[in-house]
Amino acid sequence: MSQQSAAAIRVGLRLTGWSITDLWVAAAGIGGDLSHRAVDDIAAGWQPATSVQHDILATALNEHLLDRGQSYPVGYWHDLPPDQG
Repeated sequence: MSQQSAAAIRVGLRLTGWSITDLWVAAAGIGGDLSHRAVDDIAAGWQPATSVQHDILATALNEHLLDRGQSYPVGYWHDLPPDQG
């Protein structure tokens, strides 16, 4: 599900208007221990995220979106469709 994960994270970045650095800081703020490079690589689809890593990034994005009154959450790992191919 790595490509689906990356796509979901990129959608969240567009919706929030965040940079990779913003996402990295927010993820660290909720207890994530991903490096800046790992966040960048996961969002780009160059590094597959684990389910935990994906859910940390999705949570960071979703919390910000919910704080802004937006109702389009980033899908969590168990919500992602399997990669095709």
